[in-house]
Amino acid sequence: MNYISSISNPQSGMFLVNRSPIEDFNDGSILTVNPGEQAIFVNNGEIAGLFLNGRYELTTQNYPFINSFRRFMANGRLTYHCSVYFISETQSSEVLWGFSIPVRDPVQNIFTKVFVRGSYTVRVNDGGKLLLQLLGLGVNFMAASDIKLYFGNRFQQQISNIVARYITQSGREVLDLCSDTLSVSDSIAPSLASMVESYGLEVSNFCISAMQLDENDPNRRILEQAYAKYREKEILGDQYGVIKDTDIRTNASVTPFAGMSFGNPISHSSNQPHMYSPQQSSPNNQNSSSQGNVDYFERLQQLAIMKENNLITEEEFVDLKKQILQKML
Repeated sequence: MNYISSISNPQSGMFLVNRSPIEDFNDGSILTVNPGEQAIFVNNGEIAGLFLNGRYELTTQNYPFINSFRRFMANGRLTYHCSVYFISETQSSEVLWGFSIPVRDPVQNIFTKVFVRGSYTVRVNDGGKLLLQLLGLGVNFMAASDIKLYFGNRFQQQISNIVARYITQSGREVLDLCSDTLSVSDSIAPSLASMVESYGLEVSNFCISAMQLDENDPNRRILEQAYAKYREKEILGDQYGVIKDTDIRTNASVTPFAGMSFGNPISHSSNQPHMYSPQQSSPNNQNSSSQGNVDYFERLQQLAIMKENNLITEEEFVDLKKQILQKML
């Protein structure tokens, strides 16, 4: 059996984590760790030694922990057996994420759904911590793009919790936060960095590319309708009631006087001349008629104001005025 006298990463730069295929080496073998890499010796599932970039002579005199790897004598030389992993510190991987979260709007106090998406870049900061996580998953080889495969769900759950907590504690309306994703990203990034540190990873370029409200959310629709009415009253001011009254008249113009009341006009038949009973000529009825005429005068004044402010056309003014005058006769 031949035992190697040199250990190096045979596929340097191709993997984020790469396990050496050869696990037996001679006493005095040379370990070469390329720049941007870490070499980690693992024995019985535990990290026994870690080497940064450089060239190392592996002897028990230089590194006493190697003695625990002793296997037997071969050709008069001691041999050792252990697993060696090479971890790349230079490779990074962009991880895309996205989810929807139900939250209570801190200002409007309604439940609403927010769609959030973004990305971040990950690189190895501590190969030992990362390797221990991967050993628990039985992983021997991992490309940079596999970060999301093994840790994506845990990262996304953390991001979701952080975003929801930030929205709730911000004291700002969700709609306002949706247009200020940069501030939200800056506030969330430190919390995420602290979380991934336990995996031996470093997060950079974290960003939220978009935050959007659910357009079909019934609570949000009701709120927007109420806000539209409020703003309409605020903008129109004293003219709000006048304009609304005009809208009612315009909508009812197909059937004249449908849904409108102009006092209590006297009923009469189209086939008979106007005839007034004694009750109609009583003082009470005269007062009622007088009050009705006052209402008609007020409506004529309102029509004049609306025409002057170009709220109704000249034709509409003449038509409505004619209808009111007919009722007054």
